[in-house]
Amino acid sequence: MTLGAVNGTTLSLASPPAEPDSLHRHLLRTALIVGVLGVLPFVLDASATWQVLGTLVSLAMVTRSVQLVWRTAFSTDPRHLGRS
Repeated sequence: MTLGAVNGTTLSLASPPAEPDSLHRHLLRTALIVGVLGVLPFVLDASATWQVLGTLVSLAMVTRSVQLVWRTAFSTDPRHLGRS
């Protein structure tokens, strides 16, 4: 018996729909991370480790952001549509 069955709810592994507010927060968070980890190590002439690590993390965040924007703009799957 799962915790969801005990509470009378169902648990899903599917990602929640990308609502505009959460997408907006994700894009702001991505911009902050890209600025701090992707640009700042090069401006401050940090060690090569920070430059490589920051670039990789920034690229991962930008990739995820592009996926979310694409899904929000072009997906017709009911799971990805916002609540009406």
